[in-house]
Amino acid sequence: MYRVLMIFLLFTAIGLVKSHNEGGEWSCESESENRIEAIFKPGVITIDGHTDDWKDIDGFEFSLLPALDPHQDDAYKAGSMTVKAVHDGNNVFFHVGS
Repeated sequence: MYRVLMIFLLFTAIGLVKSHNEGGEWSCESESENRIEAIFKPGVITIDGHTDDWKDIDGFEFSLLPALDPHQDDAYKAGSMTVKAVHDGNNVFFHVGS
């Protein structure tokens, strides 16, 4: 009985999901010219969860745009995203922050 109730609730919840109903043609292909350069810094970044390794690394700042309709006019007004990247010759490391 419990299993039947759970299945019923699951299908009910799926019916409540609302789509963005975006109109017109869209594509996942980016026409952006944004590039991130990973500089060579061997031994600088450690995978320990501490972000102080990144304090001397310059980042690239990007506006936060809606995923389905990425127009600059609709950018998130409360901030932006900063991406930092370095490599050690074998691995590439990224830091994403605001």
